Amino acid sequence: MQYMSFTKKGFTLLELVIIVVLVSIVAKITFSSFASLNNREVLDSQVALIKSTIQKARLESLNSKNGIAHGVRFASTTLTITDQGVDTMRVVSFSNGVTLASQTLGTTSVTFAKVTGLSSASGTLTYTLTRGNTVIATTSFSINGIGVIQ
Repeated sequence: MQYMSFTKKGFTLLELVIIVVLVSIVAKITFSSFASLNNREVLDSQVALIKSTIQKARLESLNSKNGIAHGVRFASTTLTITDQGVDTMRVVSFSNGVTLASQTLGTTSVTFAKVTGLSSASGTLTYTLTRGNTVIATTSFSINGIGVIQ
């Protein structure tokens, strides 16, 4: 007597559903990780621009450029380089969603003394990246009394 053997080839519907669910979960985790990394990069690049603008104003004061003191005026979505307390046309606007969330300077502007570069105020600045009403990322840095960013 011969027995006939029936072997099934392929996948069952249940196996396919499980694979699709697992792939979806992995894709979602991967996508959210990349989105988070991209958001952090947006904020970090804007904060680097802000820091370099502040450092530029301090260097102009250290060099006593035009024989006057230079500084920076802080607003929620812009940064303005000032020459001896007067706003100039050098305004840096932040990318969409980046804002100055808080500051402990006690003032909205910092002026750096000629030749010494000493800061008129010291404190911490906190910037956030928001999408809608949700804060996505936050970063802070400080300006100390001698005008150095930390």
